[in-house]
Amino acid sequence: MRRSYSGLTAKDSSSSRILHTARTSTRALVDYVEENCLLTLEQLKTTLVGKLYTLKQVRIEPATCNGEVNIKKRKQFAEDLLKYSREGAFIVYYDETNYNLHCKHTQGRALKGKRAIVKLSPSKGKSLQIQ
Repeated sequence: MRRSYSGLTAKDSSSSRILHTARTSTRALVDYVEENCLLTLEQLKTTLVGKLYTLKQVRIEPATCNGEVNIKKRKQFAEDLLKYSREGAFIVYYDETNYNLHCKHTQGRALKGKRAIVKLSPSKGKSLQIQ
């Protein structure tokens, strides 16, 4: 038996019960917030914790980390580096570090079953140059 709840399809009775429970919980939470629109943030947090949202470790994902343009640039850089190495070029590594990238939140909230992701800008503040 197939049932559909807001675009989701359930193939058996246990799946349909899970979808129905999630939908009912969501509806109850929305009704609760709409009835008590003067809730404080602390009261709202208390209501959400244990319902749909959980506190979990944050996964760091820089905003420009794996964009298509950066993947192509890294591939081209690796090919050029290997070419120069085969030609016998003297390669000097010159790097800079952003220690501020390590100053971040380590916990965040997300829906159950989803990762808590924090997007960081590629750079924050001045960089330390290392040779």
